[in-house]
Amino acid sequence: MSITGYYGSNRTSCEVYTYDGWYCVDGSVNVNRTDEELLVPYVWVEELPDFDFFTAGAPIESEEDLIAAVDE
Repeated sequence: MSITGYYGSNRTSCEVYTYDGWYCVDGSVNVNRTDEELLVPYVWVEELPDFDFFTAGAPIESEEDLIAAVDE
């Protein structure tokens, strides 16, 4: 799923890809996992409580990229 989000102190708008609790901002290699529901639009990713993370081998630019990185 893809939702609208914000990051940084200026709340920069971004697209956030989600998969099974994992999420990543479009174009980032930082993949995080949270227990929070990511079904609502306009999530501020800076406030999400993460309990796991990893660095993807390439920028995540789609839901399919995120799924492939998580399932790798």
